[in-house]
This record gives sequence, structure tokens and C-alpha cells, in this order.
Amino acid sequence: MRGTRRLAGARAAGLAAALAALVAAKALGVEQSTRVERVELSRAADALVADIELAALLSPPVENTLRSGLPVVVDLAIELRPAAGRAAGRLVRSTLSYDVWEDRYRLERAGAHWDYADLAALRAAAARYEALPLAALSALGARSFTLSLRVAVDPLGGAERERMEKWLARTVSDPADPSARELRLDLGALLGSVFGGKGPQGWGPERVVGPVALGALRERAPAARPPAPPPGAGEKEAP
Repeated sequence: MRGTRRLAGARAAGLAAALAALVAAKALGVEQSTRVERVELSRAADALVADIELAALLSPPVENTLRSGLPVVVDLAIELRPAAGRAAGRLVRSTLSYDVWEDRYRLERAGAHWDYADLAALRAAAARYEALPLAALSALGARSFTLSLRVAVDPLGGAERERMEKWLARTVSDPADPSARELRLDLGALLGSVFGGKGPQGWGPERVVGPVALGALRERAPAARPPAPPPGAGEKEAP
């Protein structure tokens, strides 16, 4: 029983170290360096689509957290503002993870996932969005529009965060062990500090494109086959 508690305490201490590194990075504003680097708009039949590339996607503390087995969530927020009419928003979520047993990295996005052999390939793939549909051109109701994009990188998403908190409660829940109670309180504070919500400080700088005239958009050549998976990926699979 004592050995089990010691093992659980060691696991929790390792988690605490990873979270502490994230707290330090957050205090320095490291995670906010992620930004939208490139946006290329085009038409595909009646759709407005975009090729988007992110820069400085993962800071070293976030990469270390990913290697420890904790998932990382990348949110890309897009707002389309027609010259006339109402603005429309979209959030594209990507989940990055590492299987420590299989030594395999994974990108999940839009109901599919791709596997990678190393972190560099995962990072390159997660930083790119190809032919991302934004809106039907016929529904814009304007001859021009402006696009606003921002990105946020969060270690853990909502569901993963809840699982982490439950695991934490199970791991250090012995009421008779003062060190376990102290560790649980310390980890709880760290979780609250790192995952307390994005807020305006959690998003990277806004990238504004436009005004863009619809008539100036190039026509994208029709794809002869389904879009290829991100570079370096294995076969695309349904979740």
C-alpha cells in the first residue's frame, strides 16, 4: 500500500513539474507568441477557402508537456466580416497528442486523425490548414469582406482537463497522508493557474486580411482526387 502511494506520488510530482513549467511560460507570455503567419484566399466553386500557416506553434514548455503524454489543443478563431451584412465566426480545433507506449504523435482535426513518427512532422502538419472552407460566396451578400484570425494554444482541452482532475483526485486522495493532501492542493492550484480559461490574454495577436474584393480572388483548380493528408502523415482515419 505504501509502495502504491509512493508510485502515485511520484507520478503526480512529475505532473506537477510539467505544469509548473507551463505556469512559468504563461507568466512570461511564451505561449502567446503563436501567430497566424500566412493567409491565402481563393474560390473553389461557390466556396471561399483559405490556406493558412501558423508560426511559433509550440513553445518549448508546451512541447515538453506534449512529450510527457498530455494533449495540447490549438484553437484557430476566424471571423468573416462582409462589407455589408452580419459577421460570421468559426472555430477550428486541433488536438495534438503523444502516445508514450507506441512512441507516436497524432493530430486530430475535423473528425479525422493522422499519425506521425516525430514531433517535427507533427508540428509542421498542425501549423497548416489547406483549402479550409470559410463561407459560401453566394451567402456573403457583399462584394468585399475582411477576415480576422487569431490562434490560441492550450495544454489540455475541457474533457481532458476534467479527466486530469479526476485522475489527480484518485492519485492523491488518501486523507491519512498529510503529504498527499498537500500535493493535491498544490496540483489543484497549478491546474487552476494553467487551465483557468483563455480570456483575452490567451489568444495570440490578431491577423487582419483585407478588405478583399470577391472579384479579385483566384479560382482554385478542382481537385482530381480527395485532398492529401498533412505532410508526413500516415493514412487518414475516421475517429
